[in-house]
Parts: sequence; structure tokens; C-alpha cells
Amino acid sequence: MFPITCVILRRLYVVLQIGSYYGSEIAPVDIDGDGITEHLLVAAPMFFGGGWERGKVYIYRVTEQPRFILDGELEIVDRGQNSRFGSSIAPVPDLNGDRYSEVVVGAPLEDDHRGAIYIFFGQRDGILQQYKQRIGAADLSSSLKYFGCSIHGKMDLNEDGLVDLTVGSLGAAVLLWSRSVVRIYANVRFEPSKINIFNKDCHRGGKEVTCMSAIVCLNVTAQTPILPNSKVALSYSAFIEDRRYTPRALLDDNEKQQSRNLTLLPGTESCDHVYFHVLETADYVRPIVFTVEVNLQNPNVGPVLDDSWPTTVRTELPYWNGCDDDDHCMPDLVLHSQSDLLDSRQFCGQAVRSGAIVCQQQWTGKESERVIEGSRRRMVVDARLENRGENAYSAQLNISYTANLRFSSLIVKDSSDIKIECRTNGKQRHEKTCNVSSPFMRSQAQVLFRLEFEFSRTVFLDHVQIILQASSDGEEVNTADNYNDIFHPLKYEADLLFTRDSNPSRCEIKSERSLEKPASWRPPFNFTFQIQNLGFFPVRDLQLNIEIPDMTKSINQVLQIADFYTDETDGTHCIPQLNVTQSQDSPEDITPFPQLNMSSSITVPVQCSISLPPHRTITVRISGSLHIDALSSVKFKTLKLVTTAFIELSPSSPMFLLEERPTRHVSPSLIG
Repeated sequence: MFPITCVILRRLYVVLQIGSYYGSEIAPVDIDGDGITEHLLVAAPMFFGGGWERGKVYIYRVTEQPRFILDGELEIVDRGQNSRFGSSIAPVPDLNGDRYSEVVVGAPLEDDHRGAIYIFFGQRDGILQQYKQRIGAADLSSSLKYFGCSIHGKMDLNEDGLVDLTVGSLGAAVLLWSRSVVRIYANVRFEPSKINIFNKDCHRGGKEVTCMSAIVCLNVTAQTPILPNSKVALSYSAFIEDRRYTPRALLDDNEKQQSRNLTLLPGTESCDHVYFHVLETADYVRPIVFTVEVNLQNPNVGPVLDDSWPTTVRTELPYWNGCDDDDHCMPDLVLHSQSDLLDSRQFCGQAVRSGAIVCQQQWTGKESERVIEGSRRRMVVDARLENRGENAYSAQLNISYTANLRFSSLIVKDSSDIKIECRTNGKQRHEKTCNVSSPFMRSQAQVLFRLEFEFSRTVFLDHVQIILQASSDGEEVNTADNYNDIFHPLKYEADLLFTRDSNPSRCEIKSERSLEKPASWRPPFNFTFQIQNLGFFPVRDLQLNIEIPDMTKSINQVLQIADFYTDETDGTHCIPQLNVTQSQDSPEDITPFPQLNMSSSITVPVQCSISLPPHRTITVRISGSLHIDALSSVKFKTLKLVTTAFIELSPSSPMFLLEERPTRHVSPSLIG
């Protein structure tokens, strides 16, 4: 004892509170019952803390040297009063069946000197510092005082195999009998063992459903001694744990849970059937959770439950996936698709377009190139998705497309029972994600569907691309045929209306000369050219070239251009190249030439670069006057002044015209 006492006294002056009566109670504890003391408990029942004489018990771990190392403290902090916790300490054999000894500590001044005891459980590494049970004198008898001033816990007084506690109080001793500790083992199995969604074998609520049963088996095991033939009264509740608004499974009696009471002898088992049914659902991936909660019918009488053992058992009931491997399916999704855009052969095969200049020439486009007719507003993709492998769970179709397309619809064809439901993929405007036959696409199933896209009015591209990709949760046999990339360079048919007008259409030079008018007077003229875009797509970089006959070969100026007008739109501009050569006004006989045109005269060229939005019109107007002085020097009978205009597109343009360089003439007649 002297080495121990010396160690304790040494620590007293280092860490302990003077006046706490440190060491007034000590107790060696053999936690694992091997006959060797592992811990020493030292009480300080008058330890002062928080304004109260609470008391405290110090736990020392005993080493082989031997030495004593502080390993923790026992105290009660949830009661603000004088209690003198630690006035008595009693190690007791195992009470809960875990093979480790417990410790009981008395607090005789608690509850206004009525007293209480606290039971602390042992564990492999020592003593749990949170008490497991409190027994107060007020719960036993109102006449008890200083309950817990002494404790003894070594004897089985009622011969039930359990250690009982004897607790001293003022003028009385209280005998506390221990209760047996039991565990309830719950086990659940299902018939059949998996949900076969392909087998709707009964009707519930007017619907075809899959009927199942859960076999709930319970047995009781005594952790501490129990009297022979002592039955344990149990109860259990069984229910399907599903937090969905629309449940996937229901108990057959339409109750949320099924509860039953039963009585068992330790070591025996009892099994009951709980019948339920599984409804049609879109979620066949997550298993259904069947829950059983067990308890004692009367927790205050007979054995108690081992609080370290679970009283709730959750058992998962999986769906059968219909595949050879219960854990993995191996689908084989195959995707086929084609668009309705015309290639050059199909375009030129139409009677109305067979005479187009592009059809008379050798087509130089790529094999993947497609032609967009002037009247086309939308694009269609016909597709087929088939599953050549096992069931494909969570089958999806991802659709992405270029910005010049707008997704219009997806229509399943041929009255298929497979549904395809699409949604926009987050912030990606040009992507769609579609669920195919949720929750799974059956083996050997196929679906034909049509995708419709509208061409954008605001985005114009020289190509179109649509990517289709099929996927599922399974391990694909071949992923290459899950992916279709529809990419086509595009050529657009320009649908233009090109018109012209002249005012006046004829003029008599002799009658004009016979009138008494100022010498400077000149008859006016107006030439008008108009281009209208009748199509759906914009026409950019359209070239308009105008050749205006200005002078004869002998430099006699017959026209004087005074003004040039165009209702310019964005991207449209014209450049007139005015003739600066001075007119000779010399005699000239052009009677053999009834026309002044590009080949028989000197012309003034006008070049326009035009960008024409859909359904818009641009007008180019040229005004001026006839040069009477020059015309008086020229001999002719009838003369047509032929102004020529033609339009063309660059070979690099994605647009094309049906005829090569559409040409229009304005031919006012002059009568000499």
C-alpha cells in the first residue's frame, strides 16, 4: 500500500483540490475479470465546483511498474446541488453481459439529502465516463435519507444467477435486484427473393401488381442469466420505408405498418408472414426498404433490452433486372438516323429544278453536302433505336444540334408502347436529354421516332450538325453504334424576284427639238431595278452590276446621269463609276445600229454589293436626262438605249441561283 499511497499523495499536491477529501474512498477495479487490477478509483466527495459540493471520482490506470496514470474522471455535471458524489464506490461484476465489470458510485446528499447511486459500465479500455443508469431514493421510497452512503455488489441474493446491489441509507438498507439483459434478433427474407416486375401476378385496387411476402423471424438471446422457462413478451412493427409521394409498394391491408405481439422463450424463434404488393414505378434501380422495429411489450417488467444492440432492422428488397447477371445488364443499343435534306441528285431530279444551272453543270460539292430549297422551313430526322442486348435501364437519348436549328418536336411512330420524354439540358440551349421507355428499354425492343427542327431566323450557317447518342446504366456490348453524327455542308437555293422599270419608255427627239424650250433643257429619265428576297434565308454578298449606255463610239454623250438612289440596308452599298469624258457633239450616223448597248456604246458601270434579309426588298434607282445637243448631232431613225443589269453570287457563297447571272434590260426608245 505504501507505494500506492505515496503516488497518490504526490499527485494530491500537484493537481487536486485541497479540502475535497481526496482519497476518502478508493476501489481497485478488475475490468475484464482476469484477477489483475487494471484501474484504481479514488474519490474526492467534497470536491467543490460550480458553487456546489458536487464530488468527483478520479480514474487511475495501473501500469506494470506499478505506476498510476490519471485516465479520466467521473462526475455529475447535470445537477446543480450538493451531492457528495463519491462518498461510496463499489465495483460489481458484469451486469449487461459484455463481460466487463461495472462501477456503482453513491451520492448520498443528492435531492436534498435523499441520495442517489450511479452505475457506470466498463469496457475494454476502461470505464465509460457517462453514467448508464441513475437510481434515486425518491424513485424508491419517500422515507429514505442518505441513500448511497454505502454500496455492496457481490452477492446473488435471490438466486437468479444475477448479482444484486445492497445500498445503505440512514437507518435502512435497500436491496436492488438485477434484471436479465436480452437481445432480440430480427431477420427478414422475402418470397420471392427479388421483385419480378415482368410478372404481374395479382390485382390490388383494380391494378395489376406484383405480390410479395416478407417473412419476419424473431428470436431472443439472454446476455445475462435468466430463470428457466422465463418467457419474454415482445412486439414488433413492420413497414415499407418509402418517402415518395407515390409509394412503390404497399402492405396488403392498406395500413402504413403492421404490428404484432408475441411471447418467446430465450433460444426459440417465431416467424410471421407480412403480405404486400409492388406497384408500377419508374424507379426500378433503388431497392425497396422493408423495416422491422422490435421492442418489449412492457419495458418495466421482466428482462431489459441490451441497449448496445439495434432494435431496428432494415432489409433491402432488390428488383430483378431481367438479365443473366443479377448485378449487371449488358444492353446493346443501336442507333440509326438520316435527315430529309436533299442531295444534289435528289434536288436536280425534281422537274421544276432540273433546268437549274447548277444541275446542268457538274456538281462539285462533297458527298455529304445537302441542298436547302428556297421554300424549306424545317428539317426532319427519322431515327430508329433498338436494343439488341439485355434490358437497358435508365436508357437515354442525348440530342445536340447547331445554333441554326430550333428543336420543334420528337414524335414516336407506329403506335409504339415505348415512350420518349425530352427535357432541356440545363443551360445548354441546343441540347436535349430524353428518357427512353423509363425505367428501362426491354431486350430486343425497338422504337422509330421522328425529330423535327425549324431553321433559325436569326442564325445562318453554311452547315448543319445533329448528334444523337444513346446510353444506359448497363455495360454496352458495343458503344460505336450508339452514336450518330449527322453533319452536312449546306447549299441554299436563293429565291429572288428581280424586276426593272423605265420612265419614260419612249421619247421623240424631233418633237422635243421643235418645241421652243431653253437650250439647256433636257428630257428626264428614270431607271429602276428591284430585288426581292422571297426566301426564308438571308442572301449575302449578292453582286448587282448595271451597265448604262452613256456615249456613242464617237464620244457623243446621249445620257446625263444626275442622281443615284438605293434604299440601303445593313451590308449593302453601291459604287457608280461616272464617265468624266467630255462629249464631242459631232455629227455621227448610227442608223445601222438600232441599239446602244454594252457592245455598241461606252457605258457607265454601277456595282452594288447587297445583303438582303428574308422577305425584304431593295430598290436601285438611276435618274438623269437625255443630252439633246448630242442627240441633235446624231443621225438615227429609232434608237433603243439598252441598260443592262445582272446579279450573281460568289462561288464561295453558300447560296446559289437557279439561273446563271439573271439579267434584266431597260430599253427606252428614242425616235429621231
